[in-house]
Amino acid sequence: MSLQQRGLGPYKPLDRTERETRQAHIWTSIGAEVRGTVYLVRGTRTIDLMERNTEAFIAMTNASVSYRGDIEDVGFVAINKEHVVMITEIPIEEPEEEE
Repeated sequence: MSLQQRGLGPYKPLDRTERETRQAHIWTSIGAEVRGTVYLVRGTRTIDLMERNTEAFIAMTNASVSYRGDIEDVGFVAINKEHVVMITEIPIEEPEEEE
């Protein structure tokens, strides 16, 4: 049976669900820390990224990867959910008002 017949070929429809962006901080099982933008299905929480079993990876853009003291800025990183130890949402800092 071909990949296409199993629904895995080039004609498989992509998930085009509208997404919201949030800033997140992810810690991995190898000790890496990743900060950047994640994409959530509208109306869901950051933790729901871990519960969507249709996706094995968390996509993050505009990311900063920290590992063993080295920090690298990357445009995109995909993090395997099986290696996520902790995930937190980074609150958006409101600009201070001038007096």
